[in-house]
Amino acid sequence: MPVLLGFSEHDPHIPIGWVRETEAVMSALGAEVITRIYPGAGHGINEDEVANAHQILARVAGASPTGA
Repeated sequence: MPVLLGFSEHDPHIPIGWVRETEAVMSALGAEVITRIYPGAGHGINEDEVANAHQILARVAGASPTGA
């Protein structure tokens, strides 16, 4: 099962340690973990995360992503 973890290195709400711990736990449970750390981003969702989520969902659904 793919898991996408998107994170800003300066996120005031989620410490990097939590992201690394989540990454380790999910990997240990057999997930395919994709971790993206975005320098300078804030607490929110960016276009790269949306694009990655679309690709993952399309792959899981057995289709090719839009525009690919």
